[in-house]
Amino acid sequence: MATPNPPRRTMSLSGSLAERLPQHVVDRLASYTEQAKPEPKLPEPKKHQAQPAIGKPKPAAPPAESPPVANQLAPPPRPPEVQTARTERRRQINDLTAALMQRYPKTFDRRRPLALARGSHKAVQAEFPEVPLPVLSRFFREWTSQIAYQMALKAGGPRHSLDGTPSGEITEDEQASAVVLLDVLYKRRKERAAKAQATSP
Repeated sequence: MATPNPPRRTMSLSGSLAERLPQHVVDRLASYTEQAKPEPKLPEPKKHQAQPAIGKPKPAAPPAESPPVANQLAPPPRPPEVQTARTERRRQINDLTAALMQRYPKTFDRRRPLALARGSHKAVQAEFPEVPLPVLSRFFREWTSQIAYQMALKAGGPRHSLDGTPSGEITEDEQASAVVLLDVLYKRRKERAAKAQATSP
């Protein structure tokens, strides 16, 4: 049984001409025709047209960077009444210091103070009963923490009453404690000087 011929591809050829040509010729002409067809043009992308500057809102400025947070946060501000109390206490300490230096200049000399006798705080309290105990304690803590005062303890020798009269002796343990405290005070002074130099313009 004869195999039926496949249908002929006529493409753009006329029917009579396509029937007279061999099939392989028709196929080749059809392929040529397809290759000759122009490719469809894709729509060109629209060019972006810049908008006029008039009336165009400006972009918002970026938010300002916040300063770096320190490792140690700053303490909150003290209430006004606390600040007032501190100021008043400082005034009372300064007044007591000035009164003692005026009344006993030899004993309470900032450059070359004398080592005070034990129990001197009671003698000062007896002479200045209006001074509150917290103010009195703060005064003695500040006065005996001076480098010049600790130098007097380190040197040894007698202690003195308010009027400069010898009263008691400085012990060896007190001398040794003065040496240790002086080392701490000198380090603090050096640190404060370095900090002040670093922050100065």
